[in-house]
Amino acid sequence: MNKQYKALLVAFWMPIVMCAVLALLFETGTIPTGLFIDMGEQAEFFTLTVVELLTVAAIPLTLKYAKRQVLRIAILNDLLTLNTLLYYLFMNTSFGYMAIILLIVLAFAYPRREYHDDKQ
Repeated sequence: MNKQYKALLVAFWMPIVMCAVLALLFETGTIPTGLFIDMGEQAEFFTLTVVELLTVAAIPLTLKYAKRQVLRIAILNDLLTLNTLLYYLFMNTSFGYMAIILLIVLAFAYPRREYHDDKQ
């Protein structure tokens, strides 16, 4: 296994593990949930709209047009982390659904060993 493939695996799995740790901390009450609920409906609507548009636009763009795997993985994992965090801060299930969709999409962005073995 070459170093580039190992780095891609770390870049792929670390944000997923971080989201799992975030969910564990929020679910156990270590970090309080719903901190942004009192911000108002307009702030929540604006945040939801912007993040939904980013997520919906990023999925096909990264899977089809991002040639570098590290860029594809970084964009999808950043959106996954953002949606997970916003789910617990706003307690809005739309963010949670988008995080689940991004987890499914990440299966299509998994780094392939054959691709890196051929490059050597």
